[in-house]
Formats: sequence, C-alpha cells, structure tokens
Amino acid sequence: EAAENLRLKYPGALNRLEGRMKAVGLVPESPGDLRLARHHVPAKDAPILAASLGCRADRLVTGDIRHFGDLMKTNALAPLRVRTIRDFLLEG
Repeated sequence: EAAENLRLKYPGALNRLEGRMKAVGLVPESPGDLRLARHHVPAKDAPILAASLGCRADRLVTGDIRHFGDLMKTNALAPLRVRTIRDFLLEG
C-alpha cells in the first residue's frame, strides 16, 4: 500500500522505499487476530491491524484517520496503541 501511495503521489521516492524495505520483516496475521481486527476496521485494513496484534507491537503508526481514528481515541487493544505520526512523535 505504501508503494502504491508513493507511486501516485511521489513517484520519485519509490527507490528510497525499496531500499528501506530491505530492513523490514514481514509478519503474518493469525486467523484469530484477523477476526478481531475485522471488528475494528474495514476488511481492507484488517490485515495491517492483525499483523500488528500478531507480532505484539506496542504501536501502530498510521495516517489513516478515517479507518483507524476510533482506535486512536482509546486503548481498547492494549498494549497496542494506534497513533498518527504526529502523536507518536509527541508521545516520545
């Protein structure tokens, strides 16, 4: 999804993304995490939330306020906290 967004908005940045993705590990979602995620976000965003839950992340940083906004207002999925980039940086 990041690559598609860059392709549409900032195509010159695609090479930097490819270089940085070499350091990123992929995390599969479990069926249980995917079912839980679908209760909180639309189906297209559920794999992102499920992978965050599955790897026991403590933060999910996203700019998608429309689909993840309600989760940003609560800690319902603690210890996972969903934050915008700004809020994440302000929290330290």
